[in-house]
Amino acid sequence: MALRIELVGDKPGIAKLIIQKWLGGSDVDILIQRNQDGHYLADNSQWVAETCWHNITNLTLDNGKLEGVVTNWLVDALLSQENHIRFLVTIRDHQDDNQPDQAIYSDRGAINIAENVLSSSALDSASRTDTVNSLPDMPDNQVEEPIAPQVEESNVVETTIAEAVPKKSKKKWALLLFTLLLLIIAGLAWYFFTHFMSAPVAAPAPTSELVSECQVTAAGDDDLLFIKKCLQTRPDSQSILQLINNAKAAGKCNIAQRLYANQSQKSGDIALMYAKEYDAEFYQPNSCFQADAETAIYWYETAQSLDPKKESSLIQSRIDALKK
Repeated sequence: MALRIELVGDKPGIAKLIIQKWLGGSDVDILIQRNQDGHYLADNSQWVAETCWHNITNLTLDNGKLEGVVTNWLVDALLSQENHIRFLVTIRDHQDDNQPDQAIYSDRGAINIAENVLSSSALDSASRTDTVNSLPDMPDNQVEEPIAPQVEESNVVETTIAEAVPKKSKKKWALLLFTLLLLIIAGLAWYFFTHFMSAPVAAPAPTSELVSECQVTAAGDDDLLFIKKCLQTRPDSQSILQLINNAKAAGKCNIAQRLYANQSQKSGDIALMYAKEYDAEFYQPNSCFQADAETAIYWYETAQSLDPKKESSLIQSRIDALKK
């Protein structure tokens, strides 16, 4: 189930975090990932390749709605990124370090940042504005700007073509015709060789046969180990998508979701299909995914950033439609 996550402005550097459709507890860990490069938010507003969980304890839970206040550690980090960057937030019940194997509930969703969310720097900007407005009016500076001197155009003496180009002699014309004839002969020889002498080489047919390590039937109780062994065979994007579809059909939702989340950061094709899993326009009812506009937008924009030229018109049209 995709979460609905919002960040609503309160004060500069402070915002209210609202999470809906949450089925876990109120003591949670959150993981923030940006779609630009798949990096995660760490301490001191740094973005790193390794996962970095943040524990939040001051949230209240009421009928599936989890909410509370977050400060500049999150607000400033998100607002410091470019406007087109989107963020995927994974939330899990807080994991006890003394019980790393405990069963925990987790879910994810794209975060929607309201326009009234302001960074901490807005306080400094407001202070500077008040200071400037309180200063007395200064007299205008009456220093005249120097005017660049105009450069007069010199008279250009035109010469006739007859004066600039000497007459061609008959010898030069003969040399030119001979050179042209050689070029024609060379062109005909190249055409004959490429069209009649060289046989076309057939391209190898793409294979869609999954290796044994990537067969859903080979998956045991350890989904992560199965995924690791499959990826070690270096399957292409189409093979991964086939495995995901097989996992969905077999009810192996954890395998499908983990493969999508991991490989969508590397392949525009996979990110595009992942977006369609959440897009109501393409959604087909299944037990692994549910339509959700914000999550669809996140993965559409991820696909767009990975491969700007691929199906750009379709992706942009779906992003615009989902944002309405």
